Parts: sequence; structure tokens; C-alpha cells
Amino acid sequence: AIVDHFSCADVSSMMMTAEQQEWVTNMRLMQSKETVLQEPDDCTRKAIFRAVTSLWFEKVSIACIVLSLVFLSLEHYGQSPLWTAVLLYANHVIVVLFLLEMVLKIVGLGPRQWARGYWNLFDAVIVVVGVMSWA
Repeated sequence: AIVDHFSCADVSSMMMTAEQQEWVTNMRLMQSKETVLQEPDDCTRKAIFRAVTSLWFEKVSIACIVLSLVFLSLEHYGQSPLWTAVLLYANHVIVVLFLLEMVLKIVGLGPRQWARGYWNLFDAVIVVVGVMSWA
């Protein structure tokens, strides 16, 4: 009977104070809430919203990230000036693609919804640093 009681019990809660249990419960609630994005009313923004929240857009974005990593990994010591120019051009193209992604998301989601996504803010930092590297 005692073994059955302990095998069914949540052992982790037995080891925590009431404050710790409350904190864990609150963290689980925060993690479980899905962010529901509000679709805009404007037809153009609605089309962009649907595009930037689609699975294919996410896959294209991930493909651009992977392509960027590939180009970053191809830089090496003693490379020719031509190869350096190719990598520089590829970097500019990828930064422009990331900038385009960011602008489309800001227009489609709206600035407030866009800014609520931490990944969007991280992407913005990457784009700003990429654009600043052109100077």
C-alpha cells in the first residue's frame, strides 16, 4: 500500500516548499500558453500575414539560415581574392534576404505582434549587424 502511494505520487512536489510548487505551476502555465496571432483586416496585410505565418515561409527562412552557415564555413586562410569577393557578395545577398523577411513580418504581423516574438527581435539584431558590416 505504501509502495503504491509513492509510485503514484509526484515525488518532485514532495521535495518542494509551497512557494517552489507555486513557482513551478506558474512556469508550466506560462509555457503552455500559445501565442495567438491576430490576422489583420486589410487585404494586402492579410495576404502577407498568411504568407509569413505559413510553413513554407518558415522552411525557406531555415534554408536561408543554413545557406548562410554554409557560406560562413567556406571562408578559409589563404583564399583567393576572387573567393573573398564571392563570399562577400553571398553575404550581402543573404543579409538582403533576411532584411526582406524582417520587413515582410513587420508588415504582415504588425509592429506590436512582431516585437512580441523574441526570435523576431534576435533576427532584427542579426540584420542590423549584417547591414552595419557593409560600412
